Amino acid sequence: AQEKIIRVALFIDEGTEASEFRKEFRRNTDTTISYQKVNGADIASGILRNFDALVIPGGSASTESYSIGPEGRQEIRSFVRDGGIYL
Repeated sequence: AQEKIIRVALFIDEGTEASEFRKEFRRNTDTTISYQKVNGADIASGILRNFDALVIPGGSASTESYSIGPEGRQEIRSFVRDGGIYL
């Protein structure tokens, strides 16, 4: 049986403190997890449809929210409502 690849979107934009997450993903040898960096514009354009999980690292929540924008926040709500994982 073929293993399912978990597709992870890592939010990197204004307000994020993501250096530790990037290090962990670089060290990752698990071939069942793939990740891609995304920004607020990517999220607003609907890119989350291509992922199973979204990781938003710590940082400044208000700045992250501004980076994501209202359209992106709606995309995230839809993503989670449709079964996407939000971390």
